[in-house]
Amino acid sequence: LISSAAFPRAGHPGADNSDIPVLIYADDLPDQVPPRHFEAVRASLRRLSSTSSAGGVLVAFLAPSPLVAALTERLLGIRPPVAPWTCRYLAKVDRWNARGSGRVLVLRADLWIESTVGRAFFHVLHHFLAEGDFPFGLQAMPPLSGGKPLEFDNLWRTACQSSRAALFMPDDMAKMIFWEAYSLAIPLFTPSIEHWAKMIPFFGYYHFA
Repeated sequence: LISSAAFPRAGHPGADNSDIPVLIYADDLPDQVPPRHFEAVRASLRRLSSTSSAGGVLVAFLAPSPLVAALTERLLGIRPPVAPWTCRYLAKVDRWNARGSGRVLVLRADLWIESTVGRAFFHVLHHFLAEGDFPFGLQAMPPLSGGKPLEFDNLWRTACQSSRAALFMPDDMAKMIFWEAYSLAIPLFTPSIEHWAKMIPFFGYYHFA
């Protein structure tokens, strides 16, 4: 929970903070709040919203996608405008330039790739690619549970220079790795909405459970 009291004016620890604006970016909020705290958090957020509407401390709510905005409205009764991640911190890293590469990078999606359905998908896909003489090979990012991950900038620099495209299987609607690849202009393959709707029942995704 972010409140105006968390932003004291420099040099004035005890000063009134009622005119300091507050920005609440609803990323995993609110469905990641532990159940025993949810009602208290919801009440606090709605009180902040009503205070702003009544002319008190200015509070702004934002969400990274329409889905998160809809979830926030359903659980909190507050519909935030959408402001997708831009990942400007990657501007210094690189830009995609690997049109001649023969590699498609599979972005990390641990819940999906390490599942039975995910393993079966890749097993069948490899057979399809081999039988059809597909000119690209797949290389998956190592999951967090095993292997030594690359340093952050090197990971994306390598992806920009050696991956013809990237494959993303969503296992989290707020997955930063998608927005980071998108901001670097890496071509992306994702499931269609129809296929995604068929996949959801196989997983206990916390956003859809």
